[in-house]
Amino acid sequence: MKLKISSIFLLVAVVALSAFKNPTKPVTYTVDAAKSTITWIGKKVTGSHNGTVALQSGTLAVNGKSVTGGTFCYRYDFN
Repeated sequence: MKLKISSIFLLVAVVALSAFKNPTKPVTYTVDAAKSTITWIGKKVTGSHNGTVALQSGTLAVNGKSVTGGTFCYRYDFN
């Protein structure tokens, strides 16, 4: 009987402790505009074209391994 009560208490303790696990805290990264650019290439059967997106400023919000948001200001240049 004592072993059964101890087992139940241990199970309740494990469940209770796992319910209070620390969540990951969101982190916001700031874009380094001087070092950041996005280059793209569009292709089709008859040819291709490309361009760049030069970021002027921005932020990226990350929670754990998930991107949760962000804002970007950019200048768009065609080549």
